[in-house]
Amino acid sequence: MSFEIPGRPARAAIVVIALILAIVACSREHSAGGPSTIALVTDPVALDNALARCNQSSASVESQECRSVRAAIARLADERRKNDADQERRAQAEAQVKFEEQREALRQKQDEERARKEREANKALDPYSMPFVPPQAPAAEQPQPSAPPVQPTSDPVVQALNENIVAASATE
Repeated sequence: MSFEIPGRPARAAIVVIALILAIVACSREHSAGGPSTIALVTDPVALDNALARCNQSSASVESQECRSVRAAIARLADERRKNDADQERRAQAEAQVKFEEQREALRQKQDEERARKEREANKALDPYSMPFVPPQAPAAEQPQPSAPPVQPTSDPVVQALNENIVAASATE
């Protein structure tokens, strides 16, 4: 007794029906064990409620729901540590970039200052860039007194001596 399905269309129909049944079976939610770990991670209110239920009764500590709660809490803690580490790395990278920018700005400022000092030191006297001053006739030489100027005093003896010194130097 052999069972034979005549023709290709019948075989295709059986394959299509089998695929539809597999898809329907896989898409159903399993509600027997409570919410899944992913559902608890994405819904903080459900996580808090499930955690409260697990903390209230010690008999349900080993239930599927409590295991899912512990796994969700561990996953959230891992994500938080990763986020904190990423933020720390970003902050360090930003600080490094800022430090490099400040160091480069300081280096440029020092280079500019050094170049300015070099220009000032190397600045030679250029007669073509100096202002024009018309030549002046040399001034007549005035005789230089050989004796220092005499300070006036009220003492008649000192005045007489000073007059003698001035007269003697004028005759020379």
